Amino acid sequence: MLFPNTLSAIDCTIRDLSQTGAKVVCADPAAVPDEFRLVILVDMVMRDVKVAWRKPDLIGVHFTSEPRRAPPRKW
Repeated sequence: MLFPNTLSAIDCTIRDLSQTGAKVVCADPAAVPDEFRLVILVDMVMRDVKVAWRKPDLIGVHFTSEPRRAPPRKW
């Protein structure tokens, strides 16, 4: 997860990925902003996302942009 406004990142695990969104596991879902960039390292792709729902250890997101090539990993 990349947070462009603060230039910070959080490691996460994508548990389910579809054409329209994903389920993402992270340590503290409450600390994740409502909108951020999700980087899919296996494909080196990033998408802008919006949080649709939150659970204690899981976040559901909807994609709000088309996939685009992620920059080289520097985080």
